[in-house]
Amino acid sequence: AYAAQAPIAVAYGGLTDAGGSGLDSVELWVRKGQGAWAFSGLAASEPEGAFAFNGLSGDGTYRFAIVAEDKAGNRSPEPTGEGLGATVFDLTPPGGFALSAPA
Repeated sequence: AYAAQAPIAVAYGGLTDAGGSGLDSVELWVRKGQGAWAFSGLAASEPEGAFAFNGLSGDGTYRFAIVAEDKAGNRSPEPTGEGLGATVFDLTPPGGFALSAPA
């Protein structure tokens, strides 16, 4: 996906805690480029929904992942690798044009 304005809508779904204590929280994690994964500061308590991510720090590829916690305090692992989805944020207009015309 591509975006040229904030916020980026990041939808999630399919979270379950079958037979467990029930879902307590869902956190959006983000990684820009090849940087480290970090908690975005956005959390929810529903098993599906969307986050409006405004934490953009310039052009680049932003990767997203989810960390969920149940009511007993069990957390899913922090993300590694490429994550669950990505958006290229691009505010740079095309440039460097060349044009030649017959004299």
